[in-house]
Amino acid sequence: MPTLEKPRILVVDDNEDWQKTVRGMLKDEGYDVAIAGTFEDAHALLISQSFNLAVIDMRLDDPDEENIDGITLARIIHKKWPHIQTVIITGFDTPGTVDEAMKPSSEGRLVHDYILKKDANELLLPTIQRLLSESVNS
Repeated sequence: MPTLEKPRILVVDDNEDWQKTVRGMLKDEGYDVAIAGTFEDAHALLISQSFNLAVIDMRLDDPDEENIDGITLARIIHKKWPHIQTVIITGFDTPGTVDEAMKPSSEGRLVHDYILKKDANELLLPTIQRLLSESVNS
């Protein structure tokens, strides 16, 4: 019987404490996790490695309140690697931007789900499990 490969998850967030928390939680569940702190580092990992899902902070530069590099990264993933499920994490309740990215289109959703950071400890793992299950069953 062949061994099932662990799902690979890319976590993109500029906050190192948050990176460690999410990495630990996902590794404890048996996922293979890569971490990137910047848009550029995430893009380099996407080019060089294979992923099933990406968890992306909407703002990858906290001091810049207008920064939505996470959405830009999700757009690139959607275009170049459409098989990768994407979850946007945000510490800011800015649903308009994320809702726009989650609207269905003829090419599918740009973002598959989003979670507020304050709810992430409770919602992130079930969301990832659901999305990975959906991608296997589709």
